[in-house]
Amino acid sequence: MAHSIKISIVTPSFNQAQYLEEAICSVLSQSYPNLEYIVVEDCSTDNSREIISKYGHRISFLANEKNMGLGFTLNKGFQSSCGEIMGWLNADDLYFPWTLATISAIFTKYPHVEWLTTETPTVVGSSGKDFKQRVFLNLGKKAYKDGLYLPDSGNCITQESTFWRRSLWEKTGGYIDKDFLNVPDFELWSRFWEAADLYSVPVPLGIFRWHANQKSSRIFGACCEQAMAVWRKHNGNFPPRIIRLVQSIKIRVPVFNTIALLRNKKRIIDYSHGAIKWYSLMFNLRRMAGLLRGLRKKVFQL
Repeated sequence: MAHSIKISIVTPSFNQAQYLEEAICSVLSQSYPNLEYIVVEDCSTDNSREIISKYGHRISFLANEKNMGLGFTLNKGFQSSCGEIMGWLNADDLYFPWTLATISAIFTKYPHVEWLTTETPTVVGSSGKDFKQRVFLNLGKKAYKDGLYLPDSGNCITQESTFWRRSLWEKTGGYIDKDFLNVPDFELWSRFWEAADLYSVPVPLGIFRWHANQKSSRIFGACCEQAMAVWRKHNGNFPPRIIRLVQSIKIRVPVFNTIALLRNKKRIIDYSHGAIKWYSLMFNLRRMAGLLRGLRKKVFQL
């Protein structure tokens, strides 16, 4: 077997026992041969530690002596890691069965790629059913400066589907900023944008689990405010109103999507894999069926 690139995945864990084992299994079940999987337990009061202990030597287990919060917990995990490729999976999220093999193949084939994400973010309900997918438009660095990746834009870079090289992590400081507890991922992406172009692939890579108790759902307004502060810190500036109006409908109007994507030539478009081909086809068929249903409803309402 050819040498596989080492991947380090960190899972911060705090009172997510209901979902934690499924998250762990979504990583370990892939049997990736060069995986470093680190779970950092932040003094949960549920049975999270018992769940983690079931997986023994397959997990590098770290524990905080007292509750320290997400930023400290992530830093503890990443600072103890050594993989060339890095990622973080929250204890209530999931990977697809092909995720690790796919990112390994991409980072190996494309040495100039420093970070990448999916163009097909996926959401699942708390029960693990009702999968939904949307489209992420990788519009480039200028779009970041124009505010098109802010949380309220509907076009966010999803943390569970984003991976990066250690060289980029170190080049941009090598830390999670604890001052932005509500949006640590957006703050990290903001530093990444300053150093490297984002690449993207059509295949889904991670699954965000939506449930009523998650922080991002409860305090979405505060998350948006913190993200705005980070964005302005990194020289973000809204364009003139007429341009912003055009950009605001870019997600909905195919012609604008096409123009924007053609201008941003940093997408990976030639990567092929059985899972990608099959999944992309099924996604496109489902999306087409949904558009046809919507059109039919509008026609009958006329």
